[in-house]
Amino acid sequence: MKTVIFVCLFSFFSKLQAQTTEPKLPIGNIRLSFLIFPPFTPLLTLEMRTFDKLTVQLETNFINTHGINLKYFINERMNGHFVFVGTAFLESDYLRKDKNVTFLPYAGYGYAYRFGKSKAWTFDSRLGIGRTINADNNLILPVLKSGIGRTF
Repeated sequence: MKTVIFVCLFSFFSKLQAQTTEPKLPIGNIRLSFLIFPPFTPLLTLEMRTFDKLTVQLETNFINTHGINLKYFINERMNGHFVFVGTAFLESDYLRKDKNVTFLPYAGYGYAYRFGKSKAWTFDSRLGIGRTINADNNLILPVLKSGIGRTF
């Protein structure tokens, strides 16, 4: 009887240990991103998994630049190549003299790299293109962003 209990406990703890050594799949990440163009802007970014390999991403500088994106990872969730669509809400005298909100829908491609112990850190870089909708002079603008953060 003691042998059976010992074998059961041993197999339970072996299984538990095997599960904890594998990297945990993230449900989200928070990172510091930089919008490189149009003007260089630091952003706080929160990205959350929705289902399968699709994520929703919210970003802001808490002043005049805000955005929302949908990202679809091609191979692995929050790691590797992805495509995205999004909209930025910009308040800028460069785009509108009255500094009201300008909408910039965009789409593009990017790459995310998870690294570190248990792949807990992430680096994200992407390139997109979009056209302003309600600016004084509507422009086609590139969207270049890079950031580093931590998964959870």
